[in-house]
Amino acid sequence: MKEKYGKLPNFDIVNDDFITHDFGDMKFDMIYSAATIQWIPEEIAYAKTFDLLKPGGTLAMMMTSSEYRSDNEALYEKIQALYDKYYKPDIPYTHGGFNYTAAPEYGYSDVEKYEFKGRRVFTADEYVRFSGTHCDHIVIPDPIRTEFFEKLKSTVLEAGDRVVFNDTYVLYLAKKP
Repeated sequence: MKEKYGKLPNFDIVNDDFITHDFGDMKFDMIYSAATIQWIPEEIAYAKTFDLLKPGGTLAMMMTSSEYRSDNEALYEKIQALYDKYYKPDIPYTHGGFNYTAAPEYGYSDVEKYEFKGRRVFTADEYVRFSGTHCDHIVIPDPIRTEFFEKLKSTVLEAGDRVVFNDTYVLYLAKKP
């Protein structure tokens, strides 16, 4: 990102904890979150973004909802059986239940929702690499994690080396009055 956009006068990347970072007196026309805002407690996320936006500024929140069961029900069932057997992380995954439509409760107006359809096709290797990026998969202790990923790979290979995700990309836009 810095190589591609770093020379633009209005572009900057801050690599820090959003909750604790001091933005000083900086104000923004837009704040964009791509599947990250849900990891921040709702009251903090909305209050801080509201404070950081200029009047008339936009909070844009993107999330992805994926469905891969319908393209290959048998593969889905085999993968679920692997999760039942191997997926036992020491630190249980709990999603905070971020409410993307609660923006008006925090002062935002004109909340809009847009949905876009997409499709991703993974080979076995790509699917395992993709699965390995999820925080709840990273914390599975070895050697269980290694065996789990090996079994995922062999299961997808046996099913034709292909997993299809039918995606819905959901974009919420909220305006600061």
